This record gives sequence, C-alpha cells and structure tokens, in this order.
Amino acid sequence: MFKEQNLSKAEEFVWITAFVLSSLRATIFWDLFVQAFHLASLPWIEIGLWVVLAALAFRSLQKDEKITEFRLLWKRNWFLAAFIAVALVSISWSVAPWVTLYRSLALLFSSLLGAYIGFRYSVRGLLDILYKFGAFLLIVCFSFAVFLPVAGAMFWEPYNGAWRGVFWHKNHLGSIAALFNFIFLLSALEKLDSRKWQAFALDAVLYLFSLVIVYFSKSAAGLILVIILDFSALLAYAWTKLHTCIKPIHYYAMLALGAAAAITTLLNLDAVFGLFNRSPTMTGRVPMWNYLVREVIGRNPWFGYGFGAIWTFDSFRVGTQKLFNWGYPIVIADNGFLDILLHVGYLGFIPFLGVLAVTAFHSFRLATSQRSLPDFLPLLFVIFAVFSNISFSLFLETETFIWLIVVAVLFGTMRTFFAGEARPATS
Repeated sequence: MFKEQNLSKAEEFVWITAFVLSSLRATIFWDLFVQAFHLASLPWIEIGLWVVLAALAFRSLQKDEKITEFRLLWKRNWFLAAFIAVALVSISWSVAPWVTLYRSLALLFSSLLGAYIGFRYSVRGLLDILYKFGAFLLIVCFSFAVFLPVAGAMFWEPYNGAWRGVFWHKNHLGSIAALFNFIFLLSALEKLDSRKWQAFALDAVLYLFSLVIVYFSKSAAGLILVIILDFSALLAYAWTKLHTCIKPIHYYAMLALGAAAAITTLLNLDAVFGLFNRSPTMTGRVPMWNYLVREVIGRNPWFGYGFGAIWTFDSFRVGTQKLFNWGYPIVIADNGFLDILLHVGYLGFIPFLGVLAVTAFHSFRLATSQRSLPDFLPLLFVIFAVFSNISFSLFLETETFIWLIVVAVLFGTMRTFFAGEARPATS
C-alpha cells in the first residue's frame, strides 16, 4: 500500500466522507429518480453534507494559508470552470429545473472536493486512499452479494444472479471492481520490486479478490476493463524498467503494432464480442445511441435538456424502452459521453472534453517525466474513465465518484508542474 505523510483527522474525514457521498446515489439505498425536493428530502441532505465538507476543506486551506495557491490553480482550469458554469446556467432551460439545480450543485461541490483532494494529496497519497477505499468497498459488496443476495444480486431476467453488491446495477459493480483491480496490481508490482513479501501477499489477495467480484458481476464491460487496465499497468511497469534501452524506432514499431491490433479488432468485431458472449450492437445499445443522437440530441444539440434532467421523466424512459422493445427498463444512455450531450449539449460537452484532454495531457507528462510506477496512476485512471464510459454512464449520471477522482487527478498532476504557483501543504 502506498504511504502519504500524516494529515489531520479532519482531512481524513473529508476524503472518506467525500468518497462515500459521491458514491451514494449509485447504491441500492438511493432512488435514482427521486422527485421529492422539500428541505428534508435526500437530495438536499446530500447537498447539505457537501456544504459541510466544502467548509471543512476551506477551513483547512485557510489554516495552512493555502487559499491563494488553491485559487491560482483553479484559474488555470478554465475548462472545468466553464463546464460547471454551463451546468448551473442550464437550470434556466432545463425540462426539470429542480432536478438540474440539485445535480449541478452536486457537480459543483464534488468538483471542489475533488480539487481539494488532488491539491492536498500527492499521487502516492491518492493511490493510498483509493487503495483503502477500494478494499473496504469491495468487501462490503462481497458481503452483500454472498450473505444478503436478495439485495446484493440481480436474480431477475436477463441478469440471472449477477452480483451488484451495494450498487444499483451489476455493470456498476463490474466497472468499479475493475478500477480497484488495477490499483491493487500497481501496489503489488511495486511491492514485488522492493521485495516486501508480506505486503505483496496482501496486494495479491486483494487483486484476486477483485477479479472474483468482476467475474461474478457477469459484466462484460468489467472484464474488458480488467484486460485493458491490467495490460496497460504491466506495460507501464515494463517501461519503467526498460525505458533507458528503448530507442525511437521501438516506439514507432509499438505504435504500428498497436494500430494493426486496433484495425484487426475493428474488422473482427463479431468474433471479439463473441468472446464475451455479446454482439457488436452491444446488447442493443448501438441502435439506441443512434436514436438518441439523431432524434433527441438532434432537436437541441447546443443546449441539451438541462443537467441531469431528461432521464428523470418516466415517460421518456418508458418510451425509449418500448421503441427498442427492450425487456428491461432503460434508465440511462449507457454511454457517459452521450449523457453529457443530452444534458448540456455541445455548449457543455466541449469544455467537458477539454477537462478530459487537459487531464490526459498532464497525466502523460507526469508518467513520462517521473518514470515511477505510482506516477502512472493518473494516466491509467484517464484510460479507465474513457473506456468505462463507452458502454455505461459513469460521468455524473448515477454518481459523482468517478468525476471527483478525475478532478483530483487533474489538480494533482497540474500542481506537480505549477508547484511554484500552487504548492500544496503536503507532497
């Protein structure tokens, strides 16, 4: 497990509560389409807790005289500020203004807390807290699936007993387990180098444990993510050992091999998806995506329908389900990028892509300049965020955890390159 310099109990409380709170809406304890917006309703309790966390974070920064540095780093992230601003302004044209108000405030505060975590913790520190949270979360999910299967598994058709743990859907559990799987792998590889065998054994057990959870979630997306992320992690590990021996011609050769593999995969999609007992239509997603792009997004391409609003309408969900004769409810677009387009159109989608692009850029710079395995975490997380949202919606649709970590990675990598302007209290 990766170590960070000691932070205060208040700061530990902030990241633990932020992680739990950002994941809560994706669990079985929360109604995805809650419509009650009185002061004692769940949405406003959530926002109230976000306000408390933001106040604690602000007080911590103020105590250490880091407010100015934190603000300067925000000024460099105008893509992020623009995306949040569009989400908030979309209240004015939303088809469900109260829903958009709640969801855009959740976006605002999860972004603030993600920025705070990235500012306070080094990359190794971020790995450490993700490791701890992942181990705890997967144990809880396993316990629900095995000891309380009526809640922790999906026994109805077409899921046939697939594990979902504390989450609302098996694909959510599969994707999250794949995320923590590669974090356990990174930790195990570093312990292997340092020959800390007891710690390596624990990492190996957690790695195998996460594989078991992905398998029993019966999530093809989870299995594909494990293959992509583990291969990428092993490739990063090999690069840290061999980069001094690699010449430009080797990079060109690897690029050519990668392009050839991508082309071969695209030309043989039937066979590739068949390995996971799936079709190239991705279980009917592709026709639905075409419909959403042409008929729904096409009607309002620049502004969308208000942040987080459109799927809260039962008529829209049922109508889309009947249109494609699906045997189970359609509640999200099953594509994180399309859901952002549905909510805020190209006006919000462009700065959203800008956030991902800037995060990827600084993550790549960090990995290739520091040349240590833990410093590949940001880049691997960006890979996870992109691929996990191709066949599922993890960008602010049913939770804010993945987005919070995206922002944490963004701030954590940027502070490395702008330490003179925005150096955090701990490194």
